[in-house]
Amino acid sequence: PWVLAPPPVRATLERMRRAGPALGNRSTSRPRRGIFTGANAIFVGRATDEAPRNGFLSVDLAGTDFEIEAERIRPALRGEDLGPWRFELSRVVVWTHDSEGRPLPKLPPATSRYLERHRRFLESRVDLKPGQRYWSLFRVSPEVSAQRIAWRDIAPAPGAVVLPARVKFLGNEMPVVSLNTVYQIPTASGAYAHLLAGVLNSTVARAYLKAIAERAAGGYFRFLGWTVALLPFPEKPDAALRKAIAALSRSAHQKRGLEPDDRRRLDELVARLYGLSYNDLKRLRQFDARMTNVGKIA
Repeated sequence: PWVLAPPPVRATLERMRRAGPALGNRSTSRPRRGIFTGANAIFVGRATDEAPRNGFLSVDLAGTDFEIEAERIRPALRGEDLGPWRFELSRVVVWTHDSEGRPLPKLPPATSRYLERHRRFLESRVDLKPGQRYWSLFRVSPEVSAQRIAWRDIAPAPGAVVLPARVKFLGNEMPVVSLNTVYQIPTASGAYAHLLAGVLNSTVARAYLKAIAERAAGGYFRFLGWTVALLPFPEKPDAALRKAIAALSRSAHQKRGLEPDDRRRLDELVARLYGLSYNDLKRLRQFDARMTNVGKIA
C-alpha cells in the first residue's frame, strides 16, 4: 500500500515492519468482518422490554413492536456502538442460526410469522444463494460467539475493544453479534485479546495504520480488514512487556479510558515492543497529531 508519511516517519514505520510478520499472515489473527443481514430494517432493532416475559421479548423493528421468542434474540453491535476500550449494547438482532453458525432448519412460531411478512424481500437479497433458507444471515460462523477484539470500520482512530464471548443482556448471558460495520479478530485467551487491544489503541499502531489506511470524509479513516491485517506484530514479544500492556488494557476497559499518564506509558511500552527509540515514538506522535483533526481519542 501507499504510505502517506514524511521520510523520517516512513523510516520508523519500516523499523516496525521489520519487527515481525503482519497480523494477517497469522491464521489466528486475521481480521474478520461482522455478519451481514442484507436487511437491517428487518433483522436489527431495539428491545422495548427490560426482560423477556413468558419467553417472549418485545422488539421495535422499523418502528413497530413485535413479540419474538427471546431465544431468537441476540445483542448486536454496529460500528458506531464501539470506541476505544468500550462498547454499548443498545441493539438486538433477530437470530436465525444455531451455535455452529448454520441457519436453523425451522423457526419458532412467532419468529416465523414475523419473517414470513418479509419473505419476498428476504428472498430477493443478492447474497442469498439458491437452496438457502430465506431467513439466512451471511458471514456467520462459530467465531461470531467467540471472545474477540473489535473495532469500527470508519473512524478517526481504530478504537479497539475486547468483546467477551458472552455478555449479560436482558437478564441473561448470551453471545454478542457484530454487524458488518465492525471488524474483529477472534482470540484464544484474554491475555492475548488485551495485548492486541493495547497495541491497537496505542499511538504507535494508530500512526502506522493511518499511514496506510484509505481516507474517508471529515478526517476519518477506513480501518478495514486488509488495513489492520497489514499491521506488523513482533514475532516473540517480550513477556514482561506483554503482561504490562495487557494490564493497562484491562484497567482501561474497567475505567472506559486511560488517564494521560497511562496513555503515555502505553505508548512507551508498545514502542519498546517494536524496538523503537524515543525519537521514533516522538515522530509517530507528531505524525498522529497532524493526521488527527476530528474527535477525541480516549
